[in-house]
Amino acid sequence: MKMRILLVSWVLLLIVCTPALAQITIGGMFEAQMDILPDVSLKEASLTLTFGISSWTISSTSTFGATGFTNQEFAIHGELGPFQLNGGMAFNPADHGPIVINFHEGCPTQSASVSLAPPEYKWSWFALDFTMFGFTLTGRLEHWAYPYIPKWANPYYKDYMWPCCEPEQTPSSYMLYLFSAKAPPFFLDLRFADCCSGITFSDLTLGFDDLSLCCGVAFDLKFYFTKAGFQYVLFEVQNVPFICCGFALDFAVKFTVSGKEVSIKPKWVGVGQVCVQVYGDVEMEGASIIGIEVYGYKIRCDLAPCNYVEFLTVLAPEVVYKVEEIIGDVFEDAETEYAKFGICGKGCCGSEYTVDATVFFGPSGSLFGFTRVVVDMEVPLLANFSFTSSFTLPNAGTPEMSMGFIFRF
Repeated sequence: MKMRILLVSWVLLLIVCTPALAQITIGGMFEAQMDILPDVSLKEASLTLTFGISSWTISSTSTFGATGFTNQEFAIHGELGPFQLNGGMAFNPADHGPIVINFHEGCPTQSASVSLAPPEYKWSWFALDFTMFGFTLTGRLEHWAYPYIPKWANPYYKDYMWPCCEPEQTPSSYMLYLFSAKAPPFFLDLRFADCCSGITFSDLTLGFDDLSLCCGVAFDLKFYFTKAGFQYVLFEVQNVPFICCGFALDFAVKFTVSGKEVSIKPKWVGVGQVCVQVYGDVEMEGASIIGIEVYGYKIRCDLAPCNYVEFLTVLAPEVVYKVEEIIGDVFEDAETEYAKFGICGKGCCGSEYTVDATVFFGPSGSLFGFTRVVVDMEVPLLANFSFTSSFTLPNAGTPEMSMGFIFRF
């Protein structure tokens, strides 16, 4: 109790004495979403408070759900000359779980159900950037407390798997060390990991961004390696002249150890952009490529900023999971297709309203194969107040609807 009183006293003293030395700013945001159908309940609410002193900002985000106080996060951002510091820390206030943890293939146990003991620490991260003359060096440290996995982990670990094996007696932790160097067009990312058993090499990414060839054509090249060896190479070319009259192509090919993804984006100045992505795999026989298996494709036409039409088709139900391994979870049950429409327009006080409508289809079972439609919208009503809503209308079953707001202050 004495430590708490002492900490609060120091914070109050800092707030009172600092205005003579630096400019103080206080702001934040309150966001809430309520489920209206099929039952009325709180879906999620969050309160963000931001306290700024000169070039330094400290923020707190408290999140509440149907079960109560679910998450507490703190963040810091500051600059001092060529140095920039960013960081964050999260805690579990009241969630007792349990939660299911998946482990990677090399672990003797593939999953575990873990009970939580709140209040407890979840994870933290800190990054220090040094920038001068166009050259940037970054050092980043991450720490995860078992069994929590931070929100940014998905690009690093497939399906949010815990990167270490299950602890046998006492809970473990995981630390990640990232070192990055950027000197355009070259970049390098080097990572090391520690599962409480010593620091080991994790992975290496290196390549070039926006390397100019000629005539306005540029390309990106990226190589990715882990301790298991080579994983993939990604080659992207932008603004390749095509035919005439302002037509151009963006072309990308990603080769992995077991598959290939091809992306083609035609462009026509003044009429928007059409992007075609093909998802598939390379069929191998020994060291020879004997064919390409196509799982599905996506066509997107950007008519204007936030106005678009998008179509995604998976060619067979049994390969839906292969496409979702690339794009994330999209479909439910036996769905294999969707048509998505994005619309925006002028709203209140110089802001824009946005509406995204997605119609899902399956191979059979209803008129035209229709399964459900999902509509998400955000409409600004005041300069600092927006209305949000989400509707899910299934072909059969109970409709779902949620409504909420975002208030910035």
